[in-house]
Amino acid sequence: MPIEKKLKGILIDISESEISSDDIKVSSDLNLDFGFNSIDFVELIVEIETTFDLEFDDEDMDIDKLVVFGPLVELIESKMV
Repeated sequence: MPIEKKLKGILIDISESEISSDDIKVSSDLNLDFGFNSIDFVELIVEIETTFDLEFDDEDMDIDKLVVFGPLVELIESKMV
């Protein structure tokens, strides 16, 4: 299953708002578009690390890398190489 599809599933599960896979675009801002808060981001990081069997480094914990869907996918891809 492609990274984007798995990540969309994680986002849908975590989000407290009603979103669908079609709502999530490359430019989607998880905070502004879907109401993610700091607790949601912690849960998101844990789920990504578990699902993709990877570990984020301290320098990856930059909100600019985590808040927009496209760059988040790129970050996950870079960790899986």
